[in-house]
Amino acid sequence: MANGPVDLVFDKFAPDHVPATLHHYCSTETFMAIVAGKSIRLSALSMSNDSEEGRLVLRLTEKLGQANRTDPAVIASLTAHWNEVMAANEGLGFCLSERGDLLSQWRGYATQGRGVSIGFSTDFLKRISVADEADAHFATLERVEYGEGQQLHEYGPTFRTLVNA
Repeated sequence: MANGPVDLVFDKFAPDHVPATLHHYCSTETFMAIVAGKSIRLSALSMSNDSEEGRLVLRLTEKLGQANRTDPAVIASLTAHWNEVMAANEGLGFCLSERGDLLSQWRGYATQGRGVSIGFSTDFLKRISVADEADAHFATLERVEYGEGQQLHEYGPTFRTLVNA
């Protein structure tokens, strides 16, 4: 389990694009556990089958460092910083998809297509997601960005702040 606050990352949507239902692909056993226990269990993101999970910031730091011709010593320092942050904090998540019938999701998360896709009301998920960082255990509903250009754009201000600190 994680030490400190628990961040539940779902998806944060643009105001004009909020799907009514989000889908969780899983095995039949996981589906039964969710239904029988009336609860959702979070998974350690470091155990995800996505090799970039939790490591993305390192790649983005390197790319922005090269693009901005940042001193390699500064990049090495930032990389060491992010490695320390990742070692001290375990991110937890419950992954959802906007699409309820997507072959790659069936293959990757639903026991090679023999599992289920559970639809969750986005409004319900928002109500149970407490975005109060003053609370020791808080959750947010966040959209995951897969496009590298957008990732670089969103991380850019943080990168510049850290480089100039």
